[in-house]
Amino acid sequence: MPLADAQTIKLDYKQNREQAIVLHVNSAQGDDGQGKGTESLPLKTITHALKIAQPKTVIMLAPGIYSVETGEEFPLYLQTEVTIQGSPASLGHNIIIQGGGLFVIGPVKSQNVTIAALERARGITGITVINPDPRGYGLWIESANPHITHNTFTRNGSIGVAVNGKGAPTIAHNYFYNNGGNGLVIYGHAQPQVTDNEFENTGFGISVMENAAPLFRGNKLKGNKIGIILAGNAQAILRNNMIENSTENGLVAIAQSVVDLGRVNTPGGNTFRGNRLLDIKNSSENPINAFGNDLTGNTEGNINITKLASASTQSPSPRAPQFPSEKSDISIEVNAPASMSPLTNNPTEESEGIEIFVPPPETSSSIMYRVLVATKTNQDAEMIRLLFPDAFSTVYHGHSMLQVGLFSTEERATEALEDLKLNGFIGIIVNN
Repeated sequence: MPLADAQTIKLDYKQNREQAIVLHVNSAQGDDGQGKGTESLPLKTITHALKIAQPKTVIMLAPGIYSVETGEEFPLYLQTEVTIQGSPASLGHNIIIQGGGLFVIGPVKSQNVTIAALERARGITGITVINPDPRGYGLWIESANPHITHNTFTRNGSIGVAVNGKGAPTIAHNYFYNNGGNGLVIYGHAQPQVTDNEFENTGFGISVMENAAPLFRGNKLKGNKIGIILAGNAQAILRNNMIENSTENGLVAIAQSVVDLGRVNTPGGNTFRGNRLLDIKNSSENPINAFGNDLTGNTEGNINITKLASASTQSPSPRAPQFPSEKSDISIEVNAPASMSPLTNNPTEESEGIEIFVPPPETSSSIMYRVLVATKTNQDAEMIRLLFPDAFSTVYHGHSMLQVGLFSTEERATEALEDLKLNGFIGIIVNN
């Protein structure tokens, strides 16, 4: 595909200015065969644009839906210093990428993913990402450092954004809404900077696992089951975040995780309010430093809230966590919207709208459905009880298990089973 007719734009960076090739894509009016990638002769699919994109290319999306029906092949692989851009000012409200495909990580692991950002991926800004598969991921970042800014991640069956490997991406000014399992999950040794995002109406707003060490600054988490949960050897710094109206706990730390919510010389400035059970639950092996926060609810576990020693007088930590710098460097500068709000259900001429599924009311039945799950470790049992606080031990066919619920409809039992699967547990349904 000749690119002689393609336009160029200037992108502002902190250290230099550089020219970027622009490929225009329009799912309704574009043509992958005859299009030149210009605004007047756009391409039709992001898939084709990614195949021909040179380094430092910006793929500019016109309003519309980009899906299998319009010719896309998923997952979309973003790499070689390429940026996908839509409408940052509206958080991509009317520019929707919807679908998913098999993304293989390593020799055995695979996931259903909409967009996979790989090594040298540059950024994504101003789009909405939806993966309706029950185990679907919207965006998977694998050992890469892209700038993910001013997007919406909604109705992803499992996870809105997953960060894995050793990357240090910037995730800023995004809106995570109504995702099935988690808004954001951070694995491996990743050290992302997560700033000024909103996480709303999902299972766990943010999960930090394995050896990840993110920085969270200025985020708002509201109406989630749990705002932030840390497990494994995860480490995190939190500054100036708001965690409110969680249906269970605001922040939970388990296993060997380390959480810094503020010290005397660097107060946290985090606000916890309206969380149904606890603001902070520390079940980890390490104390949580939490100086300079606004806590309105109860806490549990070893938490240093007021009487903290300064950094110069603290005893050396048994581990030496290395957190990312608290300074963020977002390369693509765009104007942030005045506020972030849920996507509307009222379609306009520019957007097909996004319908939010409302389950039908329950019907009475004499048959009851038990959901059981086996656990291998005490940590597994604790994680399950975070998902289902009323879970209790029982015996089924001679095996010790946890019963997470008793449901009057098979649909509700299946939903509980899916919640378990999304968090790595395999359960069974038993009819009474």
